[in-house]
Amino acid sequence: MLNLLPSNPSPEFNNKIKNYTNLFLNTLSIVILCSFCALIIQRTFSQVIIDHVEGQVASVSWAFIDQNYPLYHSFDNPERYTIVYGPLLYIITGIFLKLFSPNIWVLKLPTALALLFSLVCLFAVIQKIQNSKTALRMTAFISLIILCFGTVYGHLLFLIRSDALIFLFTCLGLWAVIQKNKVHALILLSLSFGISFNLKITAVLYFLPFYLLLFTQHGLTLTLVSGFAGIILGLMPFLHPQISWINYIKWLIVTTNHGFYFHLLLDNLKTTFYLFLPIILITVSLWMENKPQFHKVIKSLQFYFYVLLFSTAATIVIASKGGAGSHHLIPLIPGILYPFLLLFKIETPLDYHKLLSQNSVTLPNTRISRIISIIIALTLIVFTANHAGIKGVFVAQYYSTDVSEVINDLHWILSSYPNQTIGMGYAKHEQYALTHYRSLLVFAGNPLLIDGAALMDMQTDGIEIPQRTLEDLSSCRNQIWLIPKEGEQDGEPFAQLNYYLPNPPLFSEEFRQTFLENYEPRRQSQFFTLWFCKNNSE
Repeated sequence: MLNLLPSNPSPEFNNKIKNYTNLFLNTLSIVILCSFCALIIQRTFSQVIIDHVEGQVASVSWAFIDQNYPLYHSFDNPERYTIVYGPLLYIITGIFLKLFSPNIWVLKLPTALALLFSLVCLFAVIQKIQNSKTALRMTAFISLIILCFGTVYGHLLFLIRSDALIFLFTCLGLWAVIQKNKVHALILLSLSFGISFNLKITAVLYFLPFYLLLFTQHGLTLTLVSGFAGIILGLMPFLHPQISWINYIKWLIVTTNHGFYFHLLLDNLKTTFYLFLPIILITVSLWMENKPQFHKVIKSLQFYFYVLLFSTAATIVIASKGGAGSHHLIPLIPGILYPFLLLFKIETPLDYHKLLSQNSVTLPNTRISRIISIIIALTLIVFTANHAGIKGVFVAQYYSTDVSEVINDLHWILSSYPNQTIGMGYAKHEQYALTHYRSLLVFAGNPLLIDGAALMDMQTDGIEIPQRTLEDLSSCRNQIWLIPKEGEQDGEPFAQLNYYLPNPPLFSEEFRQTFLENYEPRRQSQFFTLWFCKNNSE
């Protein structure tokens, strides 16, 4: 097989191969990035809300900004909507809704911008350490990696959660620590760390490698100042009177009851191996090519690798809890990227010229090892591209779904009963997707009493619906409840099961009985049965 390759190719041959290869790779990278951006734009302007947590974030963000609801209510509060995302997720989402208008596409705008600016930031980092050509190709490959994660309909970074925002600020954190200017590094890293820490308390782990770099480059004093500044910045939103840090900590503690799932651990371990495979490949290739250089580079990076591996191991454990998953590993990508870029400056497994060089011909074992490295690297690229392509098709299909009839139906209900308070109820699991649009009711000024996504977390943590909620239900605080229909038939009120195993009924028999004693079905829309308070006329 080795004899099939020219042992001493002419300069003209090398230049022709180089030019065609560069043209192909650059064109392919641009196509990939444009496709990824098009997917983000399609997702942003689509009316589809895929995940039930998106409905929770939308409802709570608007209720906080517009109706002055507390972000984290107490355990015995009649309203049941708290999920322990950091305050800034709701604040940022709420500000966008307030500045533009409370609707679905504005709701998706912060995460869309975060994803786009993440790619810009990664390109800038790679360009600074390498060059523009490498930056274009690696950024395109990372966009494929992003698509490889998550559920059948694509990566959770596309959803209205904190993940995309955290990913953006970890990318910005890496950009900060490669700056030579101390002031710029201090400000950018403090800002990135503080916001990420607020969005998710475990985001501290993603920044440990960056703070090691800051320490080695600028000393202990600047590192401590940046760390403390970030923590203070992250705690500042809790000064708001409707953001209770005490309740936040209480809810945070009870989430430890989510349990540890072995199948999530296996998935996280596979994901970790996949993310670290490029570094493994390039270090093995360097070791085969130049052992003295290999030992020199590894020695200079050993403490960074120790911290990175610690952060990764801790993240794997956290991501194996109920409700978590491999998407928690995505913000580690910037930390993994940094040593890869340094190694890539020394050793490039896909270097065709080294493979054909006269020196490699005189070292058959080295040449064979390089061929093996190329095969493994190409296999990784093809696997990633194929998997990302499949996920990209699913994402496009899901966000192409026409949900205008559901949205129009809710608007019709709101316009038909402008003086009635309306809440979103629940039926069976098969109709659950209709409740994802419950935020439209809150956008119209209706009260937020219960949220299915929050109730699932609470029940899993051993916290049931309190008596005060039943009292609000029996007093007809919501004069109308919308119960999703089963086809043309009335849906069974509040028969929803919990997503978490062993999938118990989400609503107690007492809750259902209280509802049936105080409400009755009087009207039907296209997708919902309208249950009116028995004591109220229409």
